Amino acid sequence: AWCDRILWKSNTMLKCEDYRSHPIHKLSDHKPVSAVLLVQTRVVDAKKKQIVLDEILKDLDRKANDSLPQAALNRTELNFDGVKYLEAQEQPITLQNTGTDLFEFEFIPKLEDRAICAPWLHIEPQKGIVDPGNVMIINFTVYIDNKALKTIYRIAS
Repeated sequence: AWCDRILWKSNTMLKCEDYRSHPIHKLSDHKPVSAVLLVQTRVVDAKKKQIVLDEILKDLDRKANDSLPQAALNRTELNFDGVKYLEAQEQPITLQNTGTDLFEFEFIPKLEDRAICAPWLHIEPQKGIVDPGNVMIINFTVYIDNKALKTIYRIAS
């Protein structure tokens, strides 16, 4: 039976110093065995070890950078000329995922604010997930009503 043996492949780097049976342990009909093996190690070339370690770290860094979100916008500025009272004006921005992994985006308020934007501006969607190679249209709508006018005049004062 192989269950009371220790197998190893011998070469110049491995030597069995002690092998014994332990008949005092009677948990089953098999006798437990133990071995003491002497293993020789080779001398490590510190320079070669450092070169291999540097290559591994460089590869891990490249993989980490490749998985960072990458996006492109079709434009970075919106200009709402000619906004009129009680008439909505909408402008889209195209957000494209140019990376290799999906990414999430979300508009969030500045630290001192509760809302993500002024009440006269509406953004849709405010958050989303974009798969690699896909695009998402984000619509920005300006709408001036009485509530918005009060906010604008309060800011201007």
